[in-house]
Amino acid sequence: MPRQRDPSVFTTSVSGIPEDAWAAFREEIKRYQKVIDPNYTFRKGLEEAIFNYQAKFNETKSETQAFGLSPFYNRRRLKPLRDKKNEKSNPIQIHNDARDALRDLAYGTGYKQNMILLFAMWSQTERLYKKFYEVEYRRLQHEYARRLKENQQNKDSELTDYDIYFEVFDDLIREHSDYDQRLLDRMTGRTSSGTITHDQDDDKDDVTPTPRKHLPG
Repeated sequence: MPRQRDPSVFTTSVSGIPEDAWAAFREEIKRYQKVIDPNYTFRKGLEEAIFNYQAKFNETKSETQAFGLSPFYNRRRLKPLRDKKNEKSNPIQIHNDARDALRDLAYGTGYKQNMILLFAMWSQTERLYKKFYEVEYRRLQHEYARRLKENQQNKDSELTDYDIYFEVFDDLIREHSDYDQRLLDRMTGRTSSGTITHDQDDDKDDVTPTPRKHLPG
């Protein structure tokens, strides 16, 4: 329903998306706010996710190619999430233009809106992380240069350049090394305990979407 303060912004509920996927998206939004843009909001992140995905689809004019651009495009991962825990609805607010874009993508691809939104959120989460990584890497480069200079001036230091490099970059390297896998686990409904919320091993299902008819006009 539209908000009274701004009728162009709608509040709606989305179900069928893993709770950990929502959490991963929110965490990346908060990190982006802290490191890059304090005015960046959850709603802005959602709307950008939808519009960016719509742009990909419009460029390819093919649902197969469009979803091939997504890290979620894997026939084992496209199955509906079957765990009842994922039936919880999450309220979101988006501009009516984003809501229309989401509907258009659903009509154009044959996928439900919650699946489209999950694709878009995943791509947006990766996009925000890459921006954070670039900014953080540049910051650590300056820190590394400062530490090297101090170490060279300290005649009693036994630290090598490699020691300092790993001290400065270790945390970022560790996170970056397995970020893609951890994000995959969270977006596809796996938990840290190894629980999987959908059937990975059944390759018999055909996940090719059946395109829905476009609205007249």
